Parts: sequence; structure tokens; C-alpha cells
Amino acid sequence: MAARAVSERSTVGLIYRSPRLYRLAMSVLDRERKRRDRLVVDAIAPGSSVVDLCCGDASTAPPLLRKGCRYVGLDVNERFVAAARRRGLDSRVWDAATMEVPEADVVCLLASLYQFVPEERRLVEQMLRSARELVVIAEPVRNWATSGSTLLRAVARKATQVNGRTFEHRLTETDLDRLAADLAPGTVRKEALDRDVVLFLET
Repeated sequence: MAARAVSERSTVGLIYRSPRLYRLAMSVLDRERKRRDRLVVDAIAPGSSVVDLCCGDASTAPPLLRKGCRYVGLDVNERFVAAARRRGLDSRVWDAATMEVPEADVVCLLASLYQFVPEERRLVEQMLRSARELVVIAEPVRNWATSGSTLLRAVARKATQVNGRTFEHRLTETDLDRLAADLAPGTVRKEALDRDVVLFLET
């Protein structure tokens, strides 16, 4: 989740109002999520320090911790941060508009880059500066928000509002390829799933 701290329920899309509701929605809307998370976790070396931007319900935290990684989850949504802390995770409120990306071996951003358009390049540049070894970006390139159905598009965009913003633009696989080609200083690996593209950018 992006940009500024969440303060009013009315400005937040339905699925972001509680971690429990978010997990339920993702189980229906994002059936590829577990496969994507496994790819991400498998790419991170045991013992790495990991910063997970826009961490949501911190789905990658448990398997990373089992690998001996040091996990920090950052999110603008205070409810998600509080829920992660109750699970014993190191989770912190993070405002991308005013705060830097913390340094770590690995910096991740999963399914949230579209929330930073048209400033997505600036965020990726920050991630690359902060990551000592690897940046991982996973982004859905096919979803309900880009459906051919006007009704499905409207419902999906309303449900995923953040701070009253509706994210009408979604990044394509070509957009992500261009970002990687323009910005990544090292080797780039790409995994194209059914709906997600996962980029591994070595720094």
C-alpha cells in the first residue's frame, strides 16, 4: 500500500480495512500469490536482511524467518502494521512520500508498484540504492482492475483505493521490462507467471 498514512476508513478500499479481510480477498482474487511468494523466498539467500515495502499481511515473513533472514515489513496502513506486530513481526509504519527506503541486503515490493505511478521510477531507484544485493519486484499485469468488463473494473478499483486514490493505470510487462533495462545496474532475471511478472534485479 502506498503514499500517506491511513487515517479514515472511508478513504481506504474495502480489502485494506483489515488483514483478515485482505487475506480472504487475496484467496479469491489472487490464486497465484502462493506460487509468487515461493519464487521470491527461494531467490533470497538464507541469513539475508530483508525490507518488505508495502508488506500488507506480510505473507513472505514466516518462510523468510525460517531461513534465518531478518525481516522488516513496512506499510502505510497502521492496522496492517499493528496486526503484524501482534504476530511478533518487526513491522513499521512507512510513508513513501516522506521516508527513505531503509538499507538491507534485499528490498522487496510485491503487487504494489502500480500505486506509485507516475513516480514508480523514483521508487525503484530508491530501492536499488538501498539494496546491497537484490531488489525483488512482483507486479500483476493481468487483473480485475484491467478487465474488459466495466463493472469488474469499477469494483476492483473501488475496493483497492488508498487514501481516496483510485489506481486506474496498471503497469504492463513491457513497462516493467523497460524499468529493469533502464535502471538495474546488474543482472536481471524475470519470471512471467499467469498474472504476475516477478523481476529480480541484482545490485
